[in-house]
Amino acid sequence: MKKIYFLIFTFYLSAQIQAQHNLNGVWKDVNDTAFKNCYLIIAQDKDSVFVNHYLEFNGTPMVEYGKGIIKKDSVMYNVNVSLAIPGWSTKGTHKLKITNHNTLLGMYFDNKGNTGKIEFTRFLPQTEKK
Repeated sequence: MKKIYFLIFTFYLSAQIQAQHNLNGVWKDVNDTAFKNCYLIIAQDKDSVFVNHYLEFNGTPMVEYGKGIIKKDSVMYNVNVSLAIPGWSTKGTHKLKITNHNTLLGMYFDNKGNTGKIEFTRFLPQTEKK
């Protein structure tokens, strides 16, 4: 019986941690000056995320979309590129740490073996700073 109570408590605590993160909205990519007009739209459903990402690299547009999951203070999602920059990868993964309610900081990994830093700040809706 104690095991059942422990499992229920663990599930409840896990749900409470997940509920603390509300990533819904528009996030601005603040990674590099070569990137302009870069926005990530996140739709969150419990611990699942669905993303669309628009960016321009030196004036050339790129669009990617994907889905993933939130675990504790991290979000990870796989992306597929629907409008590619010539020579760039068409698939990848973003692994981000939720550093506060307004910043996502982490790495991208693509199917060509490239990796790099990636950072987003909340753009809309704007939230109060704590």
